[in-house]
Amino acid sequence: MRRTINYHGASAREHLGRQHDEAMVDSYGNPTVVVGDHEQETDKLASARSQAKAQFESIKEMVEALHVAHNSDNETRGASEAIEDVERTIHEDALSVEVRSDWYCPGGDGDSGKPFEYCILLCTGGPAVRIVGRLNEHCEPESAQIECQDWFTPWTPVYLDEGERLGYSEEIMLAYARCFYYGE
Repeated sequence: MRRTINYHGASAREHLGRQHDEAMVDSYGNPTVVVGDHEQETDKLASARSQAKAQFESIKEMVEALHVAHNSDNETRGASEAIEDVERTIHEDALSVEVRSDWYCPGGDGDSGKPFEYCILLCTGGPAVRIVGRLNEHCEPESAQIECQDWFTPWTPVYLDEGERLGYSEEIMLAYARCFYYGE
């Protein structure tokens, strides 16, 4: 079932200014665009992906500042203060840091109580962005993936390595994630 969207009295064709295009919604209410005889779903996560990329750029700046502070002369008092300042900025950047343990059978002895995964919530609402990953046996991050979500959409991975060497964005996010405490 398709319904035509009304643009204040103008048809979608007039609104879009194209001869054969109509804006539609599918049976679930998701917006679609019919171009000629071909139907395309609009990108419901475009703004969420854009927000994830903006969050990543901010993280990249903080991690670069942390590397500069660590690589400066460690003998001076200013270097340790610079490191503390950058770490404080990173800690204040995240809205929340959460962990959870691995899957296990209820009543069984599989729950070690040690966290297995982490989640760093960066922003909420529409859109929301988070970093998720696995923790090693020492509760240190060993993977990092940025995800986004918009209203009524599931969490979706955002791949940022286009044009960069593979794994570059994960290295940046891991450096960021390793600034937080996840347990013992």
